[in-house]
Amino acid sequence: MAQGIVLLLDAAANAAVRDCWQSLERAGLRSLASYTHGRHAPHISLVVAERVDVGEWLGTLGEAFFAGPPISVALGPVSAFPAGGWVYLGVDGLDRSAHSRLVASLGDDVAEPWEHYLPDVWIPHITLASGIDGDRIGEAFAVVASVLLPTPAMIEGAAVIDSESGSVDRLPVAARGA
Repeated sequence: MAQGIVLLLDAAANAAVRDCWQSLERAGLRSLASYTHGRHAPHISLVVAERVDVGEWLGTLGEAFFAGPPISVALGPVSAFPAGGWVYLGVDGLDRSAHSRLVASLGDDVAEPWEHYLPDVWIPHITLASGIDGDRIGEAFAVVASVLLPTPAMIEGAAVIDSESGSVDRLPVAARGA
Protein backbone atom coordinates (compact mmCIF):
# COMPACT_ATOMS: atom_id res chain seq x y z
CA MET A 1 0.00 0.00 0.00
CA ALA A 2 1.24 3.50 -0.80
CA GLN A 3 0.01 6.82 0.44
CA GLY A 4 0.79 10.27 -0.85
CA ILE A 5 0.73 13.86 0.25
CA VAL A 6 -0.77 15.62 -2.75
CA LEU A 7 -1.91 18.96 -4.08
CA LEU A 8 -5.42 19.18 -5.52
CA LEU A 9 -6.48 21.19 -8.55
CA ASP A 10 -9.26 23.71 -9.08
CA ALA A 11 -12.52 22.42 -10.57
CA ALA A 12 -11.75 23.43 -14.18
CA ALA A 13 -8.30 21.80 -14.19
CA ASN A 14 -9.71 18.72 -12.45
CA ALA A 15 -12.31 18.40 -15.20
CA ALA A 16 -9.67 18.91 -17.91
CA VAL A 17 -7.53 16.08 -16.52
CA ARG A 18 -10.57 13.81 -16.29
CA ASP A 19 -11.36 14.68 -19.94
CA CYS A 20 -7.83 13.52 -20.83
CA TRP A 21 -8.44 10.26 -18.98
CA GLN A 22 -11.68 9.67 -20.89
CA SER A 23 -10.08 10.53 -24.24
CA LEU A 24 -7.31 8.01 -23.56
CA GLU A 25 -9.91 5.37 -22.65
CA ARG A 26 -11.84 6.03 -25.88
CA ALA A 27 -8.59 5.52 -27.81
CA GLY A 28 -8.14 2.13 -26.13
CA LEU A 29 -5.40 3.35 -23.79
CA ARG A 30 -5.76 2.56 -20.11
CA SER A 31 -5.94 5.76 -18.07
CA LEU A 32 -6.34 6.47 -14.37
CA ALA A 33 -10.10 6.45 -15.00
CA SER A 34 -9.95 2.64 -15.04
CA TYR A 35 -6.60 1.91 -13.38
CA THR A 36 -6.85 -0.21 -10.20
CA HIS A 37 -9.94 0.86 -8.20
CA GLY A 38 -10.99 3.61 -10.66
CA ARG A 39 -11.39 6.16 -7.85
CA HIS A 40 -8.35 8.28 -8.67
CA ALA A 41 -8.49 12.04 -8.25
CA PRO A 42 -6.32 14.33 -10.38
CA HIS A 43 -3.44 15.48 -8.20
CA ILE A 44 0.22 16.43 -7.97
CA SER A 45 2.11 14.12 -5.62
CA LEU A 46 4.56 15.87 -3.31
CA VAL A 47 5.52 12.76 -1.32
CA VAL A 48 4.70 9.09 -1.80
CA ALA A 49 5.53 6.56 0.90
CA GLU A 50 4.39 3.27 2.34
CA ARG A 51 2.68 5.12 5.21
CA VAL A 52 1.77 8.77 5.83
CA ASP A 53 0.49 9.99 9.18
CA VAL A 54 -0.58 13.61 9.59
CA GLY A 55 1.81 15.35 11.95
CA GLU A 56 4.01 18.40 12.34
CA TRP A 57 4.62 18.51 8.58
CA LEU A 58 1.07 19.81 8.09
CA GLY A 59 2.20 23.23 9.32
CA THR A 60 5.10 23.22 6.89
CA LEU A 61 2.78 22.24 4.04
CA GLY A 62 0.47 25.14 4.89
CA GLU A 63 3.33 27.64 5.15
CA ALA A 64 5.11 26.39 2.04
CA PHE A 65 2.18 26.07 -0.34
CA PHE A 66 -0.82 27.93 1.11
CA ALA A 67 0.40 30.98 3.09
CA GLY A 68 0.54 33.33 0.10
CA PRO A 69 -1.73 33.95 -2.83
CA PRO A 70 -3.15 30.90 -4.61
CA ILE A 71 -0.54 29.05 -6.64
CA SER A 72 -1.01 29.11 -10.39
CA VAL A 73 0.64 26.32 -12.38
CA ALA A 74 0.76 25.28 -16.03
CA LEU A 75 -0.15 21.69 -16.92
CA GLY A 76 1.86 20.26 -19.79
CA PRO A 77 3.66 19.17 -21.77
CA VAL A 78 2.78 15.51 -21.87
CA SER A 79 5.68 13.16 -21.15
CA ALA A 80 6.34 9.62 -19.94
CA PHE A 81 8.26 7.55 -17.45
CA PRO A 82 9.00 4.66 -19.84
CA ALA A 83 9.38 2.02 -17.13
CA GLY A 84 5.80 0.92 -16.56
CA GLY A 85 4.38 3.01 -19.39
CA TRP A 86 3.41 5.94 -17.16
CA VAL A 87 2.15 8.93 -19.18
CA TYR A 88 1.87 12.24 -17.37
CA LEU A 89 1.41 15.98 -17.65
CA GLY A 90 4.35 18.03 -16.46
CA VAL A 91 3.55 20.75 -13.94
CA ASP A 92 5.38 24.06 -14.08
CA GLY A 93 5.18 26.75 -11.41
CA LEU A 94 5.72 24.90 -8.13
CA ASP A 95 8.42 26.10 -5.75
CA ARG A 96 11.04 23.36 -5.41
CA SER A 97 12.35 24.88 -2.18
CA ALA A 98 8.84 24.57 -0.69
CA HIS A 99 8.87 20.88 -1.64
CA SER A 100 12.31 20.46 -0.02
CA ARG A 101 11.09 22.12 3.21
CA LEU A 102 8.07 19.80 3.30
CA VAL A 103 10.19 16.68 2.82
CA ALA A 104 12.64 17.85 5.51
CA SER A 105 9.72 18.23 7.98
CA LEU A 106 8.27 14.71 7.59
CA GLY A 107 10.14 12.94 10.40
CA ASP A 108 8.64 9.67 11.58
CA ASP A 109 5.20 10.58 10.22
CA VAL A 110 6.23 9.09 6.87
CA ALA A 111 7.58 5.55 6.50
CA GLU A 112 9.68 4.44 3.54
CA PRO A 113 9.35 7.45 1.25
CA TRP A 114 9.73 6.63 -2.42
CA GLU A 115 13.00 7.93 -3.84
CA HIS A 116 11.36 9.47 -6.94
CA TYR A 117 9.63 12.04 -4.72
CA LEU A 118 12.70 13.21 -2.83
CA PRO A 119 14.16 16.68 -3.49
CA ASP A 120 16.52 16.87 -6.47
CA VAL A 121 14.76 13.94 -8.22
CA TRP A 122 11.09 14.92 -7.86
CA ILE A 123 9.36 15.69 -11.15
CA PRO A 124 6.10 17.58 -10.52
CA HIS A 125 3.46 15.84 -12.63
CA ILE A 126 -0.11 14.62 -12.94
CA THR A 127 -0.40 10.97 -13.94
CA LEU A 128 -2.69 10.28 -16.88
CA ALA A 129 -2.07 6.60 -17.71
CA SER A 130 -0.16 3.52 -16.70
CA GLY A 131 0.91 0.37 -18.49
CA ILE A 132 1.02 1.96 -21.95
CA ASP A 133 3.13 -0.17 -24.28
CA GLY A 134 6.19 1.66 -25.56
CA ASP A 135 4.94 1.55 -29.13
CA ARG A 136 1.70 3.35 -28.09
CA ILE A 137 3.25 6.15 -26.00
CA GLY A 138 3.28 8.47 -29.03
CA GLU A 139 -0.41 7.74 -29.58
CA ALA A 140 -1.12 8.67 -25.95
CA PHE A 141 0.81 11.92 -26.42
CA ALA A 142 -1.28 12.78 -29.50
CA VAL A 143 -4.55 12.03 -27.70
CA VAL A 144 -3.64 14.28 -24.78
CA ALA A 145 -2.35 17.07 -27.04
CA SER A 146 -5.68 17.09 -28.86
CA VAL A 147 -7.58 17.58 -25.60
CA LEU A 148 -5.36 19.68 -23.39
CA LEU A 149 -2.06 21.52 -23.56
CA PRO A 150 -0.95 23.69 -22.02
CA THR A 151 -3.60 24.41 -19.45
CA PRO A 152 -3.44 26.86 -16.55
CA ALA A 153 -4.52 25.52 -13.18
CA MET A 154 -4.78 26.67 -9.60
CA ILE A 155 -3.84 24.65 -6.54
CA GLU A 156 -6.96 24.63 -4.37
CA GLY A 157 -6.15 22.20 -1.59
CA ALA A 158 -4.16 19.25 -0.33
CA ALA A 159 -4.90 15.71 0.77
CA VAL A 160 -3.46 12.39 1.78
CA ILE A 161 -4.41 9.83 -0.85
CA ASP A 162 -4.32 6.06 -0.37
CA SER A 163 -3.42 4.29 -3.61
CA GLU A 164 -4.94 0.98 -2.56
CA SER A 165 -8.39 2.19 -1.53
CA GLY A 166 -8.55 5.43 -3.49
CA SER A 167 -9.52 7.38 -0.38
CA VAL A 168 -8.85 11.11 -0.45
CA ASP A 169 -8.51 12.64 3.01
CA ARG A 170 -8.51 16.40 2.54
CA LEU A 171 -6.11 18.33 4.74
CA PRO A 172 -7.12 21.51 6.60
CA VAL A 173 -5.28 23.90 4.29
CA ALA A 174 -6.68 26.05 1.52
CA ALA A 175 -5.29 28.60 -0.86
CA ARG A 176 -6.33 32.15 -0.07
CA GLY A 177 -8.96 33.29 -2.49
CA ALA A 178 -9.89 29.71 -3.42
